[in-house]
Amino acid sequence: MCLELFVMIRETPGIEPNPIVSPYVLTGKLSREKSPHFFRHFPKKQGWWVTTEEGCACRFNISKHPDKVKLGRYPEEERPRYYQEYVEDYQKSMARMMHLREWCEELLDHDKAQVELYGLWIGDKFTKREPIYSTIGELFSPKKFRLDEQHYILKK
Repeated sequence: MCLELFVMIRETPGIEPNPIVSPYVLTGKLSREKSPHFFRHFPKKQGWWVTTEEGCACRFNISKHPDKVKLGRYPEEERPRYYQEYVEDYQKSMARMMHLREWCEELLDHDKAQVELYGLWIGDKFTKREPIYSTIGELFSPKKFRLDEQHYILKK
């Protein structure tokens, strides 16, 4: 299963935040006409669907640091290639996190109160969840960053 991620801020007439600019993070603004099920749960919000360049929000996590990966299971001659793949994956993971963080900070500048992130497995229905309150710095930390099927409320 894949994770869908939705980002929301309070609806403010006349204020339209910039879309995210990133090769690794893609967004699409949700419309009330095409997503009535979403806005039934979040009636006074602006919402965006967010995913990675790989098409799944499951990739919003930080993979293991390449220096901590045990390469002993690979043949000796192939270890440099596998190590390089781990380095590239780690760099992409960090870039995804930082690009999403920067965009959430920009959204927080528009909505002075909070930014909400809501993770949902594809095919599941929206359910009311106990929110996890966090600051942007706490959630977007390389040691902790992993978005899941949760309702995050971010403040500065």
